[in-house]
Amino acid sequence: IRVLQPPPPDHQQHHQDPPHIPQHHQYSDYEMGMVVHQYNTSWRMDLDPLPFTPALMAAVQEYRARTPTPSYYQLYHEVADLEAHFQRQTTRLVEHQTHIR
Repeated sequence: IRVLQPPPPDHQQHHQDPPHIPQHHQYSDYEMGMVVHQYNTSWRMDLDPLPFTPALMAAVQEYRARTPTPSYYQLYHEVADLEAHFQRQTTRLVEHQTHIR
């Protein structure tokens, strides 16, 4: 004779961890966009790392791993396009420096 046992109560069933929620989903798209842009800019210009909190830095690293930053060569296929981009950047910088003086 086989004895059937009732199923265990809910609290005794196996606990499953929730699926991994990426760190960068803790922040709005706007926040991640701004922080990643600042990080990428400082990285490209070889500046000191920005003073982000460890949690935010982990989110930035995770986001960048999933969304690679294209190089200038990927963004601007022709040399003339790249030169035009840097000319616009130089013009903006000079205008800004003139404005703050």
